[in-house]
Amino acid sequence: MQNLAAIGLRLERAYALPDAGPERLRAVLQELRRDVATEIDELRRTIGALRPLLLDQRGLAAAVRDLAEEVAARAGPLRCQVVDELGAARLRPEVETALFRVAQQALANVERHAAAGGVRVALRRSGPSVVLSVEDDGRGFDLSHVEVVPGHGGFGLISMRERVQAIGGRLAVHSRPGGGTRVEAQVPAGEGP
Repeated sequence: MQNLAAIGLRLERAYALPDAGPERLRAVLQELRRDVATEIDELRRTIGALRPLLLDQRGLAAAVRDLAEEVAARAGPLRCQVVDELGAARLRPEVETALFRVAQQALANVERHAAAGGVRVALRRSGPSVVLSVEDDGRGFDLSHVEVVPGHGGFGLISMRERVQAIGGRLAVHSRPGGGTRVEAQVPAGEGP
């Protein structure tokens, strides 16, 4: 937003330069064109971060699979397994987005903190619900230490829980030092179009 305001101010200055000559105007306009292109790229990234395009194009399972592969590639010798038992039916966009974001945060935690050798991500149905679980064989942690610090955002557990609760679901986290971690989100399936 700040950059757009700066571009607007430079446009105002360019408007006041009609006597500056065509070369000066051309230079200012080229600079503005670059700035607008940069802003468009940034807006596309921001919009993509809100709801990844892959969710719309290929669905939740494919988006989670791609995410897991990216994490495995960055995290070195991390084995990632993705199990999709959802089938071809699509879920409501808000359900897919919430589960994708939970998977994203859980996998980021594995990458940053777990020192895991492997992680398993599973998507399955359980009655009228969809369950996402992310389980690693890493170092684990003492859950009570993390949750005692509301607002700290430690391990992203608070934001994951809020995201899941916002769509009527629940989040369970199981971990112990030296015993790995399992994050499980269970949400109403909410079949999509």
